Amino acid sequence: MTTRLKTWAARNGERGTVSIMVAIISVALLLMVTLVYDGATKLRASRDATSIATEAARAAAQELTGEAILGHQAPLHTSRSAAAAHSYLAMVGANGTVSVSGTNVTVTVTTGWEPTFAGLFTNGTVTGSATVSSVRAIGGVEQ
Repeated sequence: MTTRLKTWAARNGERGTVSIMVAIISVALLLMVTLVYDGATKLRASRDATSIATEAARAAAQELTGEAILGHQAPLHTSRSAAAAHSYLAMVGANGTVSVSGTNVTVTVTTGWEPTFAGLFTNGTVTGSATVSSVRAIGGVEQ
């Protein structure tokens, strides 16, 4: 190589490499921001589903049998408890399943979630679940 060509290569050989690096880093940062945003909205939807399940289970746990009046540990009235939970779910517009067994109520709620940016990588549903137990308390102490 002649001296003139070496000088030109030294001056212009890496021209534009900073632009490529900035473009790659910008795309990576934009991808990270979109994933963080979609992750936050999914967490919020999951928290909302769990809150709905908890409130439905709490509504169901208030449906005790007549044993509670006599001061005994009372199991839940199965059909009324399930109806109360389904009524709450219908009132808030959520879909869910209810299971009543003895003094326990389990409610599982599945809600939709629409990813803003990451729609190609994940589905659009989240699930929240809650189990509530009715307990007998006298003077604030469980019996």
